[in-house]
Amino acid sequence: MAVSFIRLASARRNTLAMCLFAALSAGASAAPKDNAGSFVPERPQRTTLPNQSLLGAGGERDALFGTEHAAKSQSLRLSGNVVSVTSCADDGSVGTLRDAIENAADGDTIDMSDLTCSLITLQSGALVSSVATLAIQGPGVDALTIDGDDTTRVLEGTNLDVSDVTIAHGMRDSYTGGGCIFTYGDLSLTRAKVSACKGIISSSSAAGGAAIVLGNLTMHDSAITGNTATGLTAAGGGGAFVAGTASLYDSIVSGNTVEATQDYAAGGGLSVIGDIALHGSTITGNKATSADGRAYGGGLHAKNAVEISILDASTISNNTAHSDTNWSYGGGVNSGMYGAATSTAIVPGSPD
Repeated sequence: MAVSFIRLASARRNTLAMCLFAALSAGASAAPKDNAGSFVPERPQRTTLPNQSLLGAGGERDALFGTEHAAKSQSLRLSGNVVSVTSCADDGSVGTLRDAIENAADGDTIDMSDLTCSLITLQSGALVSSVATLAIQGPGVDALTIDGDDTTRVLEGTNLDVSDVTIAHGMRDSYTGGGCIFTYGDLSLTRAKVSACKGIISSSSAAGGAAIVLGNLTMHDSAITGNTATGLTAAGGGGAFVAGTASLYDSIVSGNTVEATQDYAAGGGLSVIGDIALHGSTITGNKATSADGRAYGGGLHAKNAVEISILDASTISNNTAHSDTNWSYGGGVNSGMYGAATSTAIVPGSPD
């Protein structure tokens, strides 16, 4: 089968002046600025994490989240130590998921496979992991949901590996978003679903209705569906905002929406700074909309990708990019910003 390389454009824009969120809202003078003077959103404070750059010297993540950096992304190396969850309560008592996560060691696996309940509703805020790597294993994506009750983010950590569980109804209305999940490093989803989450920022820019991933996103047999990121100014990633690369295998990103009022909206399904690779995956029914700014990538928005690979019978369909007053780019896929594409798309079977 022939593989065509479709050169979208040769220009690349790598300066901090083109940062993802150029917040223009009134009162933004108190917000931190990047090197070009554009306002950028604050990132959540994590005093226990080392001050290391995610992209080495400089980079888009630095512009987005200020000069303090989270732990450097790394591959998960699990020790094999298994911590069993035996209670469906969320009071922090022994045997609860909250207790297991808060007391986990680096590389532990939190095992919920023996739980008989179908729902854990969070009552005390987000579940926060303070270790570098953690795996969370459920009994099945349809067997258990960890629910934010539309009041709190569900899960936060550095490098997280989440499998066989649904995470839903997370809500974040401060900082930049990340309605259900925020990772300072990599996020891996395996046979998992992240659904009905919201990042709604009424005073500035927003990102990641379902998740903000400051490292790389990897999905296997998983779904990010029905999530929303809404910002007063700019907004990125109705499903997820990914500061590294995104690799999807037999997965689906559907029914997500990114909405902006005063600035641009980017990536109804996914907004990704790095490369994107789809393997047997579907991107469908996502929307990027802006009232007064540009709209980029209804399905996928790739900010600085070198390659966008659409492989193994992957499908991108029925996505929409729309602006009420400005230009729109890429209903399905958009590369780069302001009409300047940056990537090579690899599509097997396309005509030479």
